[in-house]
Amino acid sequence: CNAVHVDDVCQALIRAAVRPEAKGHRYLISGEEPVTWAAFFKALANAVGKPGPQLLQTAELKRKTANPFSALRLTLGDPKRIFRWAPLKALATWAKPRLTPSMKATIKQIYGHYKKVAPPAIFTPPPQQAALFSAHCRVSIDRAKVDLGYRPAYDFKRGMAATGAWLRWAIPED
Repeated sequence: CNAVHVDDVCQALIRAAVRPEAKGHRYLISGEEPVTWAAFFKALANAVGKPGPQLLQTAELKRKTANPFSALRLTLGDPKRIFRWAPLKALATWAKPRLTPSMKATIKQIYGHYKKVAPPAIFTPPPQQAALFSAHCRVSIDRAKVDLGYRPAYDFKRGMAATGAWLRWAIPED
């Protein structure tokens, strides 16, 4: 995860706008050091004071979801995931505008009751996200440093602390 704080992105944009040598060039902007997705999600959970996700290696996740009983448990924990399957997604897209308000209310009521007794949901990322989370990539900000004088003001720890403070302000608990 090439995490970068929004203030650092703004700094780079302003520098690129006022430096003639930046005209016509593209720059990659990131923090100084890459961060694993596991570290990113754990830090985000800590920043907002919530328990973080249980993280599994891709191979372990594939092993757990290959078993039909495990796959059923995943579906029971979050029945909405069945709509990732293209035929059911198409059916739902077709049916949704045709449902009456009372039918929608009944479905919401049933789902609300189900959530109280359902096993806990286990998030499994869609294939594109899984590929992103398991990829290894590091961007070089050297060109932005040389051409723009860019220096990230936020390291990962400080950036996550600021992000957590903003999230707690923006999304207060009920």
